Amino acid sequence: MPAKFAGAEKFSGMPVHSEKADPSGTFALNPGYYLTISIQILNGMNVTFQVSSNVTLDVYFMSASQFANFESTGSAQAIYHSQGSYVKANIGPFLGGTYYLVIYNDLSSQAALGSYGLYTLPVNIYSYYSSLPAPVGLADYGVLNASGVLYPYRILYKEAVGVATIYSLQAYNSNPPSGVNPYGASLQQNVVLQVNTTSGNYEYWLQDVAAFVTDNDQMYIEDNVWNFSA
Repeated sequence: MPAKFAGAEKFSGMPVHSEKADPSGTFALNPGYYLTISIQILNGMNVTFQVSSNVTLDVYFMSASQFANFESTGSAQAIYHSQGSYVKANIGPFLGGTYYLVIYNDLSSQAALGSYGLYTLPVNIYSYYSSLPAPVGLADYGVLNASGVLYPYRILYKEAVGVATIYSLQAYNSNPPSGVNPYGASLQQNVVLQVNTTSGNYEYWLQDVAAFVTDNDQMYIEDNVWNFSA
């Protein structure tokens, strides 16, 4: 018997997922209903996902054709399938296209409350942010997009130097966050430092910031080190 489709109106007030490159969110599924999350994959990508819930669920990862067949017939053929209240997997690599994570509450008589996350590797950094307001500058993410195929690469170096000449700078925010000057602006240089030790590898986000207050020509320097290992 075909499964029932849990459209957005069937959820109990929780967001289904966030609109971003790697979707994640929470869900509330009545018995017999399922949630689908689509994701665009480029050639050569792997997919990592996890699903957690208060009840045991069927979790599927399907191609577009498998999902179309599932919607029309209820037949649950899939690239990946597992059951549990916590399901985690890393599968691939895949050919480019649209794929679907299906979370199905067909094993319990209780409502399923839970969360999920769905991620691609290598990360498609080109789809994460595409509109202002946003920091503006130059960046190297170590990912090359060559005709729709993502290739990770490494650049090994011991020093990073940034040079900027500022002729005029104005900034004003009529509703700044607490503790932030409404005339504040900054010029930042950020690098990730990898530290390899006998007990493990660690990453630290190094940040040098020239901070400006543009209404009275003040400038001060900040140096930050963030633990980026997680």
